[in-house]
Amino acid sequence: MAHGVQPFYVVFLTVDPDQVDVNVHPQKREVRFPDQRAVYQTVAEAVKTVFRTADSVVAESSKKPEDDRFEPPTSVTPNPIPSAIPDFWSPGRASRTSEPVPTYVTTPADLIPTQLTEFDPPAPPIPAAAVQHQSGRSDTNEYWQVDNTYIFLPRDDGVWIVDQHVAHERILYEEAMRAMDGASPPSQRLLFPVTLILQPHEFAVLPDVKPRLMSMGFGIEEAGDMAVVVDAHPSTIHNWADGKPLRDMIAQIADDPDRIKDDLAEKVAISYACHTAIKAGDPLEPGEVGWLMDRLFTTAMPYVCPHGRPILVKITKDELAKRFGR
Repeated sequence: MAHGVQPFYVVFLTVDPDQVDVNVHPQKREVRFPDQRAVYQTVAEAVKTVFRTADSVVAESSKKPEDDRFEPPTSVTPNPIPSAIPDFWSPGRASRTSEPVPTYVTTPADLIPTQLTEFDPPAPPIPAAAVQHQSGRSDTNEYWQVDNTYIFLPRDDGVWIVDQHVAHERILYEEAMRAMDGASPPSQRLLFPVTLILQPHEFAVLPDVKPRLMSMGFGIEEAGDMAVVVDAHPSTIHNWADGKPLRDMIAQIADDPDRIKDDLAEKVAISYACHTAIKAGDPLEPGEVGWLMDRLFTTAMPYVCPHGRPILVKITKDELAKRFGR
């Protein structure tokens, strides 16, 4: 849910009467559950289930909601897409047509717990003829980037409009959460380690966030005097800039007053996605757009970003006809 949005809602719960304490308020305006966490998790999962469906897509349509539901095509490729960002988001875009060079990563075992092994370089843009996106289109030339911010996907029922920044946020967020759950993400060893100088309150949160950052592929070691040395980062980061994304992540988490009571792993994943995703205004090649769309539709929740903002907006053919007076 977007920040500041507080919709009206009613939740109906069916529970064992023995699991409800009705004597906590004189006028019976409140009740209490012995296991409040279980109730919270049940409701949260029910809400997440709704947002995992295409019915949650923001739509501009004159039709009834039940007439505009998305039916996933049966031709979606079942093969997982490599998690590494293609080489067209790495520094030196002009050289991306050159022959890829294998990359070997080694690092002291006591510095980064995530096992770093030999891995292939990021895959080139997926050939248009070999990809069948969930949008129902196989030709990436049928995607249009508008204002270097929005991606238009023509569909049989109208047009889908995707915000490229929040779409990439969703991809990176889920990758980070999988990494903190035990997956082994590819990590890039830095030839020249970077030293970051933190503020005292930022350095104070480092013991809590460091294990999570290292499980994602960062190599971090305290150096004293509020300094940390970074010698590796996730290979999916395309805008490293001498550690600015990591520096901004730590600052954002340290400044969050709710970091203690909220899920810290989720806070770290959201911050990581926010600071490393492509931005509004970044121009993309057709192959890049195709890669982004294909990865988006392999996520668990491709319709809402980690902050609660919509990723997709649908404009139906009926709505287009109405706008043009047809």
